[in-house]
Amino acid sequence: MSRLTLTSALAALSVLAGCASTPPQQLSTIDAERVAAVDRQAARSGVRVIWVNPPEKRAP
Repeated sequence: MSRLTLTSALAALSVLAGCASTPPQQLSTIDAERVAAVDRQAARSGVRVIWVNPPEKRAP
């Protein structure tokens, strides 16, 4: 194996190992109460709501 190939392989493994060791992100859930409140108000007003990014609340 050439020196360049070995160096490239070690660099690639280092990058992959770094990505694997990042801490998990906090999970979030859709805030159903807020969605329901907005949908109720929209129905009263005759407005149609299409959620692209619904409101979220962080999971405990």
